[in-house]
Amino acid sequence: MFCGKEEIPSSDECIEIIVNIEIQNKDMPGYPIPKRGIYYGSRLISAQRGSVFKNQEYGKIKKVVSIWICENTSLSRSDTINEYRFSEVCKRGNYQEESKNYDLMRVIVMRLGAYGEDSEDDAIRLLSMVFSSERSPEYKKMVLSEEFQINVTEEISQEVSQMCNLSTGILEKGIEKGRAEGRAEGRAEGMMETLFNLVKEGFLTASVAAQQANMEMAEFERAYRAYCEDK
Repeated sequence: MFCGKEEIPSSDECIEIIVNIEIQNKDMPGYPIPKRGIYYGSRLISAQRGSVFKNQEYGKIKKVVSIWICENTSLSRSDTINEYRFSEVCKRGNYQEESKNYDLMRVIVMRLGAYGEDSEDDAIRLLSMVFSSERSPEYKKMVLSEEFQINVTEEISQEVSQMCNLSTGILEKGIEKGRAEGRAEGRAEGMMETLFNLVKEGFLTASVAAQQANMEMAEFERAYRAYCEDK
């Protein structure tokens, strides 16, 4: 998650926005991604109380954007981007509120899928290539440099190499290994330790790991911190 600035059209004024990015292996994990995105966005807004605004200072609330990147999707949903936002409907009269006073949340769902690398959308094409488990790090760096004109620094090079380890196969094998260890021991510690290690090594986000463990995010984070402290 990071905080950035967005320039208001027809104005030199900039507003701060809070952006949360989540990567999902599936776009239908058993619940609607848009609903989870709205839930996360709501939490990001309510969490601003006490740090961004106090008491009745609701005018200081920062806009939040929750972006969900789904890697494996069906062909019918591949290469699609859907955006969900608040909009005003004038039911009576001609008065219109300034959009900055209600347009406080955006949820964007990007579905990559099999058609992603052939997409006409630059963002979908770039992400599909970067997250592909079938492309080598060298190929990805070449495309970033030649097609997208991105200066591949040492830091970016390392990130690309790490991205190559985010394939679904690695994730599923790691989780299954943990489950097998858990079954052998008669408890779930094996799976949990595998999930903790995947998060620690950067192969898995904490939110996805919590989902795999069937735990609330806060509960998983407490367990993860305790695990790291013991190591």
